[in-house]
Amino acid sequence: MKLPSVGVLLVALLTIAALTATPAVAQPSDPYEAKYNMLLKVVDNVKDKIEDSLKVLEEFNVTLPGNISSAYSAALELVEEAVNLSAVGTYEEAVDKLLTALKELKDVFKAVEEIVEQYEGAEEVADAAERFIGLRVAIERAYNFSYKIELLANASAEEGYNVSSILALLAEARELLANASALLDEGA
Repeated sequence: MKLPSVGVLLVALLTIAALTATPAVAQPSDPYEAKYNMLLKVVDNVKDKIEDSLKVLEEFNVTLPGNISSAYSAALELVEEAVNLSAVGTYEEAVDKLLTALKELKDVFKAVEEIVEQYEGAEEVADAAERFIGLRVAIERAYNFSYKIELLANASAEEGYNVSSILALLAEARELLANASALLDEGA
């Protein structure tokens, strides 16, 4: 009979221990405090995205236009004011400041992303131009190589070797190189 009562006592002790060990989640006393905390996280995420975009622009050696830069600074000042207001417990005003800052940060983010897209597009054009130049150089080298092979083939023909198939292949290769050069001129 002692075994079931020990089991019940053990379960009761474990339950009490679990309940006392579980920390109680403190609810904010001001309902705006929770909104403030949530908005601050959103603002931080948007700021991080803007900073990432600014790093991309920095790689292109691009500075932000003055109006975007000043709007970003103004938004950051609003965030700082909100943090200061929350420190003294005026969460309602802090939430209003964060909402205003978030609207400005959203506009700044859109503007910065448009600039990044323009420069990324320009980089793609520059890459394509570089590839075209590389193709032109490769075609020119192939032409030069074909002339060297032709000289060797002609010298071999003078020695009595049959090089007619080599000369035919060289003519075909030059025709292909001419077609490739024409396609490059057309931009295809």
